[in-house]
Amino acid sequence: MMKPIKVCVYLIVTLNLHSCMEKPMPKNLNVKTIKQIRSVPVEYPFSLVFTGDTWYQPERGDDLFEQLFKQVGQLDPEPLFFAINGDFSGPGSLARHKEHIGALNNNIGDVPVLHLVGNHDLDIGIEQGLANFNSVYGPENYDFVYGNTHFIMLNTGQCHQAIPDGTLDYLESRLKASASPVKILMFHIPPYRHDHLQPNPYLWNFKLNEERFIQLTDQYNIDLVCCSHWVAYDLQPSYKGTSYIVSAGGGATLLSEPSIDGVEVGARQPPLWGNFHHFTKLSVHEDGKIAVQIHVVSKDKEKCGRDPEYDFQIVPNAKAANERLEDGLMPKNLNVKTIKYIKSVPLEYPISFLATGDVFTYWPDSDGLTEQLYKQVGQFQPAPAFFLVNGDFSHGKPEQYKYHFDILRKYVGGMPVLHTVGNHETDAGLTFGLEQFNAVLGPENFEFMYGNTHFIMLNTGSGLYQEMPDESIAFLKSKLAKSTSRVKVVSFHIPPFNNAHYQPLPIWTFKHNEEEFVSLMSQYNVDLVVCAHWTGYDKYKKDKTTYVTTAGGGAMLVPGAVPGEKTPNRGHFHHFTGFSIHEDGTIDVKVYDVDKDPAKQGHDKRFDAVIAPLSDQDQIE
Repeated sequence: MMKPIKVCVYLIVTLNLHSCMEKPMPKNLNVKTIKQIRSVPVEYPFSLVFTGDTWYQPERGDDLFEQLFKQVGQLDPEPLFFAINGDFSGPGSLARHKEHIGALNNNIGDVPVLHLVGNHDLDIGIEQGLANFNSVYGPENYDFVYGNTHFIMLNTGQCHQAIPDGTLDYLESRLKASASPVKILMFHIPPYRHDHLQPNPYLWNFKLNEERFIQLTDQYNIDLVCCSHWVAYDLQPSYKGTSYIVSAGGGATLLSEPSIDGVEVGARQPPLWGNFHHFTKLSVHEDGKIAVQIHVVSKDKEKCGRDPEYDFQIVPNAKAANERLEDGLMPKNLNVKTIKYIKSVPLEYPISFLATGDVFTYWPDSDGLTEQLYKQVGQFQPAPAFFLVNGDFSHGKPEQYKYHFDILRKYVGGMPVLHTVGNHETDAGLTFGLEQFNAVLGPENFEFMYGNTHFIMLNTGSGLYQEMPDESIAFLKSKLAKSTSRVKVVSFHIPPFNNAHYQPLPIWTFKHNEEEFVSLMSQYNVDLVVCAHWTGYDKYKKDKTTYVTTAGGGAMLVPGAVPGEKTPNRGHFHHFTGFSIHEDGTIDVKVYDVDKDPAKQGHDKRFDAVIAPLSDQDQIE
């Protein structure tokens, strides 16, 4: 009597499996998923995950894509959604889509999933491939808004050379209608290439329509572009204000495949690129910052998970910080607009800023060091509140200003940048030079308060030496007399003192108004003075005030000192300086070497210093 029962059970199970296999293909999955995403109450920061090239190919015997799905499904907190950025169903048949969805459902848990078209999802033929994608997921170009962010997902077509005109028409129409402060684009094939990853200019990026695409990202202030296709990880921190991430570690063969002539498997240069399987997590904050984390995918559980060396933060694409030079017109009042932007960002301690001077972007003798400095500043983490270019970035001519902003924007992107007047800004004539600075950047003497700190920026006059203008002293005195800030920082180009270890000549300091200036620093308890002009690094203390000269921005180093000299309080090398102001008034000082050799770049701990807060008695005096 037992045998019939067993047979009956077996038949029932078999019928159920057969019924499951015969379920119809789902329809419009992306449309339904977006509805699900938008039903979730907005809480900042919200996170999402993306990668591409998961390449579900069971016949290959490689289950890395399944391992990736499992790791995404186990993230805590659960991301808002997971975007599979193309190349998940090659050749794009309905049978392959069905297999992919089955593997996804078995591993991803409850995480909502969006799909984008990759070139291999169209291998079956563009017309049929798109028809299958449209049937299962919905339109190949789509968008939605969540919180402060506008997400736009695009189809980049089959393989290489061109992004479809229709895709760019769709993109432009959505950007024109967008009112979101944060804009993120996602698509499969990237618009550019990096020689360290790919020497092939056609297989791995689109060239036709690239210029139109870049123009749109620039015009509409796109914060982040997320691509795949190169089976590796790559970060371009900022190009014309837009950051680019290539994340394609979803399971396909890495770039070391011989036919691709790529880089060695496992090669790494954090946080910029790496050749390993992974996915990327993005966390969007209310102020527009985007935190980036890379999670390694491996069959070896000990190697799985977040790699903190790749942590990165993308600052909002602040148009005010680096206004576009459209139609050949110069920007206006950039410092004024930048200060407004800085003050709009929610306050977090410590308040950090970077500074250097004498970048001489327009000086051909800089030998590319200024561009290198800007690259390092643009990649700096965590992102500072602002970057101070403390004079001598031009010789005062309009075309030099324009060139400076073009190069600055290319590498520093949306990071807020402030400028002070250097003596070389008046090389074209004192009156003309100041008029040019005033028109483009705003008043030559200016101030602002942020958190516990009062920042005062001054003009130290034309020429190499002799005076700080009376107008600057009067402005400084009036602002200090009214200041109630816990910390006071004063910045300008030409330093007030002559340090014999650098230069015995008077051309490197101002002598007129020096005594009154020093008296004001002591009287009003100024914590920090930041100067430039001497093309080197120097730190010293006079009375209560610490003076830092940081002028390693790319110009020829000051003559008379030993090249490469480095002691805790002075050095003769190209660099920039980072300052971090804590809530109790403590200021950390760190110096960062600038060099074309990556091994010689970065934080030089020999110069680390801490400026103690002035005592309560100092504040009262």
